[in-house]
Amino acid sequence: MILYRLHQLSKRLAGTTLLDIDQLTIEAGGILALIGPNGAGKTTLLNILAFLDTPSSGTLCFQEKTVDYLHGDLLDLRRQVVLVDQHPIMFSTTVRANIEFGLKIRSVGSKDRLRIVDEALATVGLSRYREAQAHELSGGETQRLALARALAIGAEVLLKATK
Repeated sequence: MILYRLHQLSKRLAGTTLLDIDQLTIEAGGILALIGPNGAGKTTLLNILAFLDTPSSGTLCFQEKTVDYLHGDLLDLRRQVVLVDQHPIMFSTTVRANIEFGLKIRSVGSKDRLRIVDEALATVGLSRYREAQAHELSGGETQRLALARALAIGAEVLLKATK
């Protein structure tokens, strides 16, 4: 299944071309790495793929449907795709509460929330930090917490930006 299809996609800002892609197809179920020098457009592309930014021109299809930035349901698309940033921002609460937040706004019941939080923490190896303050974690632990948050909400696509 085709996850993304980009055609003649570009992003320009203040007269500068940040991204210019003639054609790109990304299939579902795989792992893809974007590599390149600073300023190559990797972060710009990730933001567009996560529906956090709009291209200046061209076409972006997600799961074979053309994304309509003006009249489409971007919120629904954003719930299907999670971008874990290089420097994730955590709430000033516990590790558990950071993971629970996304589940609460999706109306997941408290019993299920606790189970999902524990599963996500186990997956990323942070179970022992469940009640720790998120802002006290190391950089690597913060990255793993951000992954746990993404896994907990069950997004279909996980995009991860790294240095």
